[in-house]
Parts: sequence; structure tokens; C-alpha cells
Amino acid sequence: MANNAGFLVQEIIVAPGEHPLQYKYTFWYSRRTPSRPASTHNYEQNIRQFGTVASVEQFWRIYSHIVRPGDLTGYSDFHLFKDGIKPMWEDEANKNGGKWIIRLRKGLASRFWENIILAMLGEQFMVGEEICGVVVSIRFQVGYSQSCSLM
Repeated sequence: MANNAGFLVQEIIVAPGEHPLQYKYTFWYSRRTPSRPASTHNYEQNIRQFGTVASVEQFWRIYSHIVRPGDLTGYSDFHLFKDGIKPMWEDEANKNGGKWIIRLRKGLASRFWENIILAMLGEQFMVGEEICGVVVSIRFQVGYSQSCSLM
């Protein structure tokens, strides 16, 4: 199947016996060079999709093989967004939205990231339909090097 940009898109289906999620979610990764000025064009070039999941089992198959946020280098981000929504403000689904930013002391991002994405996937937020995704960002700042955003 091809999308509207002409790229081939693999349909993600839930196999018999798997536990479906309410929404499909896509993992993204981005890393930028701090010396380069940030721009929408640069950001879009640096962001990479690396998996889409529709069931609990599919999620764990991907998640169990990715590097934990606490082990990432600076200026790196992991994103988990509802399928079809890019993790950028310019995406129509995000244009009128907001975000919560939680700054974490070094060493806490991996556990917090896992807890918050499991809560999002498990529909534990009362406003789950309004949440587009979660981002964990690794930055080097005095005392704080990691943050997690709920968009």
C-alpha cells in the first residue's frame, strides 16, 4: 500500500492472540549537533522513524531492543507518538496543543520514560484521546540532563 507521498507503507496488524492497543504508535529517534542552529528543516531531516506497533506484544518486541534514554548521548530524543502524527509542532495534530515538561536529575530518565509510555499505551490518562505522544530528551545542563515531555 502507498501513502499520499508515494512511499510504500506496511500495514501493521494485530496477530491472533495478541493484545491490541487502543491506538497504533510509532517510535522516532532524533539527534542534533548542538553547534548547528535549530530549524524546522534541520529537525525534519534528523528525525527517523524506527517502528510502529499496534499490540502490547509488538511494543515489547521493539522496546526490549532499544537503548535506554539514560544511555543516549547529549542532544538525543526518543519519541513515541500515535501513528500518523509526526513529533513536530508543524504536524496538524500538534498545532494547537501544548506540552508538559518534566525535568529529571541525571539517571532517572530511563525509568520515567518507561513508566510514562506504559501509562500512555495503557490509557491511564483521563485525557488519552488528547495526548499525541511522549518525548524523552537528553540534554547536558548543570544538575539536570534529561527531560520528558507529554504532548
